[in-house]
Amino acid sequence: MTLSSAGFTKGKTCCHLPSEFGRKRSHQMAKAQGAKHAISTTTNHSKAQQARSLGFDEVIDLSVEKLSDGVRRITEGYGRDIVIDAMGGES
Repeated sequence: MTLSSAGFTKGKTCCHLPSEFGRKRSHQMAKAQGAKHAISTTTNHSKAQQARSLGFDEVIDLSVEKLSDGVRRITEGYGRDIVIDAMGGES
């Protein structure tokens, strides 16, 4: 998987949707390519701690905050440049 095919460039913000399998790899790629913010999402406090231990800049716990509100808070209203859905499947 490459982020450049999605228009990602250095200094942009990535938001990673919940996935235990793909979370670490997508974070590493985003940071290696110069992400300004690497944001993870999760559904509970213990998984949020795990995501932080993997090195994500910020974690949005979807059990207490809406995704859109969390991204706006973290990026001071800017939003995100790219969303990584490591689960795959139909959209």
